[in-house]
Amino acid sequence: MPPPSSGGIALVELLNILENYPAPGAVEDDWGSGLYIHHIVEAMKYVYADRTYHLGDDDYYPVPKDMLISKEYAKTIFNKIKDAKNKAVPSGEIKSLDVSLLHESSETVHYSVYDSFGNAVS
Repeated sequence: MPPPSSGGIALVELLNILENYPAPGAVEDDWGSGLYIHHIVEAMKYVYADRTYHLGDDDYYPVPKDMLISKEYAKTIFNKIKDAKNKAVPSGEIKSLDVSLLHESSETVHYSVYDSFGNAVS
């Protein structure tokens, strides 16, 4: 699904990052090893940061879809990920693109609706 859903874009971005690693079993990065898991978790942290900053309703924010799913952008993230011996990057230090110029409202809305038959939607 397109935005505001984030699943498809986030998954493509994650797979693009991970394809830069050798296939599991090709080197010391065996399936399920600490290094294998480290690479996946670190990549997921960057993808989640992008999801947080960039994926929303396309009617109100120009979601940079082409950038997020590009192989070039995935390579820049891959180059930021260090091997486990160099430690994980703290999540608080992982930022997406410069979002200092963006303004997000502090308001929110929640609706709960029900009908005479007892059907409810929240």
